[in-house]
Amino acid sequence: MGKEELKMQLGGGDRLAMSYSELEATARNAKAKAEQLRELMTSLSADVNGMCDNWTASASPVFREDYEKLAKNVTQTSTVVDELSTQVENYSRDMQALDQSYSSSKVSS
Repeated sequence: MGKEELKMQLGGGDRLAMSYSELEATARNAKAKAEQLRELMTSLSADVNGMCDNWTASASPVFREDYEKLAKNVTQTSTVVDELSTQVENYSRDMQALDQSYSSSKVSS
């Protein structure tokens, strides 16, 4: 196993092998996708609110309420993705520090 390679034990003996930089890039990509999702929801919410403000049918308030429930779930999902990405970044940083510490220590005879 190369110095840069990280192997994490997953359930059942499966392994995930990737470099620290790949792991960090994956976390950054997930954070970027979560931000894109928030931006999309902001735009979509503006559209839905504008539509509902001009929709005079009795279904309008029901539609708005249903949309707001969905939007809340999407917002929570993007928050969870951010939190998990931060945990992955922290894990990678900790593992790199540990690897560096072990690689520079010497056992004296």
